Amino acid sequence: MIQSLCLPETVPENIVSVLSEYTEQGYRVIALASRTLSIEDYKHLNYMKREDIEKDLEFLGLIILENRLKPQTEGVIKELKDARVKVVMITGDNIQTAISVAKECGIIDPGETVVDVSAVPGGLKECPKVYFTVSGVSAIQTKAKKLNYSKTEEELGLSSGAYKFAVTGKSWELIRDQMPELIPRIIVKGAIFARMSSDQKQQLVLELQQLGYYVAMCGDGANDCGALRAAHAGISLSEAESPID
Repeated sequence: MIQSLCLPETVPENIVSVLSEYTEQGYRVIALASRTLSIEDYKHLNYMKREDIEKDLEFLGLIILENRLKPQTEGVIKELKDARVKVVMITGDNIQTAISVAKECGIIDPGETVVDVSAVPGGLKECPKVYFTVSGVSAIQTKAKKLNYSKTEEELGLSSGAYKFAVTGKSWELIRDQMPELIPRIIVKGAIFARMSSDQKQQLVLELQQLGYYVAMCGDGANDCGALRAAHAGISLSEAESPID
């Protein structure tokens, strides 16, 4: 996001590869950028729109943070899965970070393949395209196509069924708005929902409930309040008070 707001000449050419290197190891990455305002801009700061301020930034660098799992996390998730409770991760984090953490804590089993589900808007009169990608190989689904998951699994070498979907909030929104017929399958096979906004977290809880799931939601921040409120059981792990009523 910040990269798109920066002056191109200030962004290192290897930013994507460096970002991937850290997020794929489960680190949280924060990008920093700045802009020096003129005296004239400063005088009108209270009246300026955010988009007029956050532009032409100078890229400064990345902060790499490690957020280790709590010692009991892996064991609790194993108990839930042994009891045949579906466990999914809904997070605002980068999708590669989320995938790494999901593998570490056992949401993704060692033998399971992660399928990246990404939606791309179509043209003026075209339907969006949804890509199911594994190791650089993609199968494409469009609204014009009849849903054929068996063919998609065959194209990606997933006939065993040992796979889980990972999807971002941006793709979730596009699919939900324009290809809602895909949502039930994405929910059933979904394990990682990354870059999700507060509203999208709540939407996912409601969609799970519409499919007949009884949902318990654990959250630790203000962005989780809507989902906590919508769930059958909302469990707040925050030490600070965040009312969900």
